[in-house]
Amino acid sequence: MRYHAKKTQDSQDHGIDVVAHPDSLGFEEPYIKVQVKRQQSKVGSPDMRAFMGTLGNGERDLFVSTGSYTSEAQDTARNVEQRVTLIGGMSSLTS
Repeated sequence: MRYHAKKTQDSQDHGIDVVAHPDSLGFEEPYIKVQVKRQQSKVGSPDMRAFMGTLGNGERDLFVSTGSYTSEAQDTARNVEQRVTLIGGMSSLTS
């Protein structure tokens, strides 16, 4: 895909874990912001809303979880103007 990805600072605040962009300097859109959760339980809509609140215009969203997503979290991801891709376990859902 030829994107340049950068891991962000380690933190426990449920923030963005990876930022990727198509050019080496980070000027070109679309930016992709990734959040990764390692958990067995389902990701709920509060986590999804918090993640989506960090995103701006021209950005794409990727939420990766080793678990799955509640139906409310999936609905939250579908009901935004920005493109959101959810990856949980071995499946994916794109809205």
